[in-house]
Amino acid sequence: MSSLPEVMIPDAAVQDLPGPAPEAEDPASIHVALMARRELAIDAFRQTWDPDRLTRRLCEATDIALRALWRLHDPGRGVTLAAVGGYGRTEFFPHSDVDLLILVPEAVGEACQARLSTFISACWDAGLPIGQSVRTLD
Repeated sequence: MSSLPEVMIPDAAVQDLPGPAPEAEDPASIHVALMARRELAIDAFRQTWDPDRLTRRLCEATDIALRALWRLHDPGRGVTLAAVGGYGRTEFFPHSDVDLLILVPEAVGEACQARLSTFISACWDAGLPIGQSVRTLD
């Protein structure tokens, strides 16, 4: 049994964020839940004009989707996902891209490479416009 790698995304209280949870962990249902949560965040902004709340809610919606996709495409032990850029700073606006850093051990097998490729494709399929870099610690 493979243990899930650590996901270094802000630990906001995403469980209490309004909106539907993905019914199943597949890109299509993750996409539906993500879009619904984003729309709720934008609607709330239109009522309150609170940009801090908007950026926090958009980050939280993205966190939920990324965690679900990371679990679905578990790349294996030693691989770490980190939020960077505006997303990592919780300065995430409706049309921002999702900047991710994926840290891998020096020796990455073909199976891990394939799962990472599938994860990146699934992010796009779920509606996450990601910008990613894959790096080793060296």
